Amino acid sequence: MLHLLLLGISDAENVCADCISSTSSSPSPMVSGASGHRGPAARVRRYDGPGLPQEAPEAPKVPSPSQQKASCRYWGVLTTIFEPTEATSRVAMMQGWCVVVVADKKTPLTPWKQFTKAHHPNITFLSVVAQENMAKSSALVAALPWNHFARKNVGYLHAIRQDAAAVWDFDDDNILLPPVTGREPALSGIDLARGLLNSDVVRLDAQGGVSLAYNTAGQPGQEGSGVCVNPYPAMGANAEGTWPRGLPLNDALNPDALPRVVNVAESVGLQDIAVLQTVANHDPDVDAVYRLTRKQRHFNFSGTSSLLIPKGRFAPFNAQATLHLPRGFWGMLLPSTVHGRVSDIWRSYAVQRLFWPFGLRLAFTPPSVTQLRTSHDLAADLQAEAPLYLRAEQLVRLLHAWECTQASVLGCLWEEWVLMYEHGFIDLADVSLMRHWISELRHVDYSTDVFSRTARGRWGETGMGSGSRVARDLHTKERRIKTT
Repeated sequence: MLHLLLLGISDAENVCADCISSTSSSPSPMVSGASGHRGPAARVRRYDGPGLPQEAPEAPKVPSPSQQKASCRYWGVLTTIFEPTEATSRVAMMQGWCVVVVADKKTPLTPWKQFTKAHHPNITFLSVVAQENMAKSSALVAALPWNHFARKNVGYLHAIRQDAAAVWDFDDDNILLPPVTGREPALSGIDLARGLLNSDVVRLDAQGGVSLAYNTAGQPGQEGSGVCVNPYPAMGANAEGTWPRGLPLNDALNPDALPRVVNVAESVGLQDIAVLQTVANHDPDVDAVYRLTRKQRHFNFSGTSSLLIPKGRFAPFNAQATLHLPRGFWGMLLPSTVHGRVSDIWRSYAVQRLFWPFGLRLAFTPPSVTQLRTSHDLAADLQAEAPLYLRAEQLVRLLHAWECTQASVLGCLWEEWVLMYEHGFIDLADVSLMRHWISELRHVDYSTDVFSRTARGRWGETGMGSGSRVARDLHTKERRIKTT
């Protein structure tokens, strides 16, 4: 049986934000008093633009490079401004895997042409010129800014168009660890065939079920967000006081955000897991506050169990070493109006909020990569990550309290991004980007009909085909979607 540890923090269905109001017009609470203002996210504007698109766009007459089918079932997605690295080579050399590399304006062309030739047909290199051609028939590609991490969205779209059975969302400094001798991949193809979910206590049973243990007692404290968990200590981080980038700082060292485990079992099928975030050894994904205040910046993880994040709780996941499975492909879009150090975190919180009503889950797995981090200006990182420090707690509280009024996952996704725009977490261009993303999903026949919260449907086995195949062809399990 596949054993995972479910984070032991009780669901808090009704979390009240620390509302701070002032009836005085002067002085502002931001400049008076001995401490700052910590309150809920305020609605600062109203969206009055076009609504959720209803029809798929017409198919382009001339197929773009991303529409030409490859033989791979699994796809790695990368955007980079650097020359090819070992991280890319290791994914490209895995049986059944291809990599789509999305270039930006600064990406060196010659080394990538040589690399693509050496690994052809396992590498698809989307040059600037290729993307400009794609933009002629794709409003999504045309809307993406250059010199931004969100160019990676072109790669996600490419993988979906290729009917990917899994997407490895990675950075070129996160290198897959070699396979452990004598271990067979626990999930056949969808775990990168390199030990993802393949620790000593992680095993599949005959039915593909997952056994979980969690603590249902206790209430979150008032010092932190009350809705986030810190997975790093539970994953066996061998340094004191660690936390992932994007965790609200009030939760970084908050004991109420740590997992507690007891022997209470719950059965969750693998088809219910949408995202697998593997932690990274050597130089894990932490924020600039951590790196600037620690002598020991490098650490590893010794944990051998995976952690399933419980419903009603958030944990930030990144776009550096993450496996997306087909039932979660709809949530891969990265915002483009925030810095790249913020974009993947905002995405992670937004999609997790929609996991809960649609029966999907996020799991953290033992390390399958080592990060040999490229050189960074930590002061610049600190500046870029400012929204994470100042507004992550506001965002998770806002999302936790929000209830979608739509019946479909795409309707809720649209409504959620409008919510984030109206509260100042993203800008108007991202609302338009989401419209284009939804249109693209409909165009490639990525079916989300079975995600209706009121539907009773049959669910395909995760990782055995594209989203549309999951909906149509691989009906192996029946369940009713729960909205609470």
